[in-house]
Order: sequence, then C-alpha cells, then structure tokens
Amino acid sequence: MVKFKITFGAVVLHFCLAIFQLSAQNISVFTSVVPTSQTGHLVLPSTHNFQVLAQTGDTLANGSLLNYAPDFTAFVPINKQSDLGYLSLNHEIVSPQGGVTVFDVAFNPLIQIWEIDHGLPIDFSKVGGINRPCSGGITPWGTVISCEESIQTSDLDNNGFNDSGWLVETRSSDRQFVQKIWRAGNAVHENCAVAADLRTVYWGADDYSHGYIFKYIAAQKRHLAKGNLFVLVRDDSSSLTANWVQVPNQTATQCNNVNTFCQQIGAWNFSGIEDVEIGPNRKIYFTAKYSGRVWRFKDKGSKVSELSVFVENTQYPIETADGTIWTQWGIGADNLAFDNENNLWVLQDGDNNHIWMVKPDHTAAHPKIYLFATTPFGSEPTGITFTPNKRFMFLSFQHPNTTNVDTVLDVTGRRIVFNRGTTIVIARKEFLGLGINDCLKNEPAPSEQFFNLHLYPNPSETGKITLSSKLFQTGKQVNVEVFDPTGAICYTSKTWMLGNQIFLDFQAKAKGAYIIRASVDGKMGAAILIVK
Repeated sequence: MVKFKITFGAVVLHFCLAIFQLSAQNISVFTSVVPTSQTGHLVLPSTHNFQVLAQTGDTLANGSLLNYAPDFTAFVPINKQSDLGYLSLNHEIVSPQGGVTVFDVAFNPLIQIWEIDHGLPIDFSKVGGINRPCSGGITPWGTVISCEESIQTSDLDNNGFNDSGWLVETRSSDRQFVQKIWRAGNAVHENCAVAADLRTVYWGADDYSHGYIFKYIAAQKRHLAKGNLFVLVRDDSSSLTANWVQVPNQTATQCNNVNTFCQQIGAWNFSGIEDVEIGPNRKIYFTAKYSGRVWRFKDKGSKVSELSVFVENTQYPIETADGTIWTQWGIGADNLAFDNENNLWVLQDGDNNHIWMVKPDHTAAHPKIYLFATTPFGSEPTGITFTPNKRFMFLSFQHPNTTNVDTVLDVTGRRIVFNRGTTIVIARKEFLGLGINDCLKNEPAPSEQFFNLHLYPNPSETGKITLSSKLFQTGKQVNVEVFDPTGAICYTSKTWMLGNQIFLDFQAKAKGAYIIRASVDGKMGAAILIVK
C-alpha cells in the first residue's frame, strides 16, 4: 500500500493509493455485497458506480419509444476502442414487436460518463421479423448475433424455413444488414459464441426437453451462411468425454427438424442452455438453467474432454464486510462473460436473480465465489458484455416491478427508479463518475475549499495530459504541482488561464500513480493519474 500526505494551507490530505495499483484497475476487485433477496433498487459494492443509459419509454432518434424487455446488451467497439462504439439492445418480445435497438455511445473522459445518442431500431421485415431475441454473441468481425428463443413452424414468406427459431446476424454500423443463419439449425436459441478461427460457432438450446449443445463450422471465415452442424452426444451421465455428431442441415426440412434428429441419435439434454462462452485455455463454458449448474469442456475436434461441472448449485461461503455468509447458489444460471483476469461473471434468471463472479481457480474443495450485486424487485439481470479493456460492464434489467418506488442516484446525479426495463453501465468508481475523490481518506474539510479536477487521458503513457475545471477561467492564475509515485514533487507550474483547460507535459520518468494538485482562488483540486 502506498500513502501520500499533502499539505495545503492548514488542510492535510491523506491519499491511499492501494486501489490504484495495477490489479485495482480491474472491475473484479471488490468485496461481496451482503446476500439478500431482491430490494427496490440495485445494490453494488461500495467500490463501484453505475450509470443509467436507457429505460423503456425513452424517445429514440426517429420519434418512436424504446421498447420493453431488454435482454442481450452488446457493446460493439469501433476499431477495438474501449471508449467508442455501438450499444446493441435486444428486446425479448414475441414477434412482430420483438426487435433490436442500436445506440451510438462514447465515453467522455472529462466528466467520466458515457454519452448515448441516435438510438434507432433495426428493421427485420426482409427476414420475416425477429421473434423473442434473447441473448446472443458478438463476432470477432464486429457483427451481433441475436438468438430467437421461440420456434414458429409457420412459413409466411414461403422460403421453406420456419418463421422463427434461428440465429440472426446484424451489423450495428449498418442497420440495413440483417440475415438469418438457416444452416445453424432451428431451435429455441438463447446464445452463441464465435471462436478465434472466425468460423466455429458454439450455441445451446434453452429448452427443457431439447437442451442440446451445438457446434457450427462455417465454410468460410466471417461468412456464416453455409457450414456444417454438429451436436454433443455423451456416453452416459458420468462420462468426462463426448463426441460431436454431424447433424444433417443441407435442406430446409433438415434445418427445420434438427431437434428431431438430435433426439433420435441420443444427443445429451442439459435442460435449458442459457449461455455458451469460450473461456481460458479455450475451454467452452455453458449454463444449465434448470439445475443452476455451470459446465465446461475442452473441444478436441471430433471429441470433447474434461466435461464436468465448474459451479454446482450448492452453498458457498461469501466473504462480505459483515463476515462470512453461507449462501445457496440457486437455479437459473444464465448469461456468462469473462473479464481480463479470466473471472467468470454469471447473471441469474431465477431464485434471487443475483450477479455472481467466479474466480478461474475455483474448485468444489476451495470455492472462490463472489456476490457482485443484488437486483431490483421483479427484475432479471440480462445481457452482460464488456469493453475491450474490460473496464466497463454493460447489462440490463428486464421486467422490474412497475410498483418499485425506491429512488437512487446514478453517477450523473439522475434520480432513478427501477420500475421499467433499464440498461446500465458499471465500473469501479475511479473510472466512472469522477469517484476519484472517494480516496480522500482524512475527515473532509469544508466543501468550499475543494473543487473537482478532471484529467484526460487517464491512464496516460507519457505524462502528457489535459487538466480542466469549472474554476479555470480566463485571467485566473492556477498553480499546478505533480507528485511522483514516491511522493516527491517532480513538476510545478504557474499558469494564467486563457480558457478552462491546462495542457500539461511533465514527462513522467516512471510508471505508477501520480498525484496532480491544482490551486486557484484559495481552493484546491486533486486527482490521481495512472502512468502505464
């Protein structure tokens, strides 16, 4: 732990920099919340903030209103950036109301909040609509695959294929691009994950009786229209191995009837596959909703090995600020996602609808289960995707109780009631909503002695940054001091303002946490800069 003590007049500030060590930049650094049933609002660790991005009924760019039942919440980066992209939001509604809304989103580093704009629905009329788009996946080439969670055996457009029950690919940057992937098979789709080879797609069926695991291998990279389909066949309930058996999918009739074929050959039914994700060591992880289990296996080509339960529905010791509380995992394991330390995040659809995190070295003998959040009354947490740097988490709350009345503030100061579908972003406080001031460890001095100091970019690679504040005004003198990771002053300046920004290059000589202090009109602002 590194501590700084900085004196400004009679005020002594103690900065605790433990949370600014490299590991603390990960969203996975938190103390579990106290396990409870749902309350009227979202309960997060004290180290994290949330910002509401959209709620059912918000007005979109074309004058229509944002639909209800938000599910898969996909952040699609532009040029692999973590601060600029599209937010694709599924609405799990029976056709023809079901759909996908795409927003433009950008992170404003000066005020550390996300700005959301230009929300528009995608038109699915040319593929016969989209029916109950539930979860899905983001492809390595930047498209989104939404999964129809309901089969309609009608054929209103006379193309030979069932009207719904397909993987549906869209492109957020081109809202006109829509295609259904017929060859991947007709089923109660819930999810999918695309491998790094740009051809292999894993998906599972959210079906109590036909909860099969599938693998689809496209004929061409980045083009999923044609390919071969396989289903997992297990020898028995204790076997750690299984085989991929090819499923006929060359004709519309074959594609429409994959469940019948799979049942005939004895494909293994896991009962309700809610999500499939590719995890560390290229293992495939998937959830079985009705048992609450998280499974995993290693794909060996025509066979799989190490097929086993990673998380069981049992009681686990949850380490909270109030001590250790033994808590039942419960049924309803749903959406999955991995962060940059290979922690597995699990959203729950059932029991208490918790948001869990599981460490990669978790075992039954040495459990490492953390409770990240409890959720608003009546809601199901859905979606979960991360920015490429894994600093920001996007998710939604589907169908919270309309009678919820608790009011909470998000990081923008907006008063929020979780009584309708809500889409949010979550991050540690030092990265969302200027919560850096929570690190002031001493008793707070009168608020009029301090002001918010904003830094950009943060982290920085060179020490070349921009400082801004509402108190920086033309004609005022601002004194700036920079303290290096050892606590020594490494830079000072006096600037007569022309505008409200100061461009600073103190040429950092080492990586680590620097304190930037500015004073103007007898007031002080301080913030911590990470040089990486």
